[in-house]
Amino acid sequence: MKLYYTNYRKKEGVDSKFPIEVNEDNTVNVFLSLVDDVESFFGLIDDDNNCVQFVNEEKKWLLDVPKPPGFENLQAYLSDKDCLSLIMDIFRKKKIVITTKLYKVNIMHETLDDVLFREK
Repeated sequence: MKLYYTNYRKKEGVDSKFPIEVNEDNTVNVFLSLVDDVESFFGLIDDDNNCVQFVNEEKKWLLDVPKPPGFENLQAYLSDKDCLSLIMDIFRKKKIVITTKLYKVNIMHETLDDVLFREK
């Protein structure tokens, strides 16, 4: 599993163009270091080149599955606890598999909040 991240407050990270090999403990530690830093993010890439990203929004995480080139990403909101469970599940399965309900979001024109509002 490979990891990239940015912690804007600490001005540190690993560029997504040069992700590093990590184990579950490393990934959990990076996640925990970002919990209090809004807008910081990290991503995981499995051996099949599947990717999942986590963006720290205030009191929740935006889970994002990039789908270039059309930018209709799959997204959901998760709690800290749900993110940790997903991370551990990804490492247990040795691949990115997401069972959480995801919403298709055209990120060039809308946000997940827009999509959730329409669904009401």
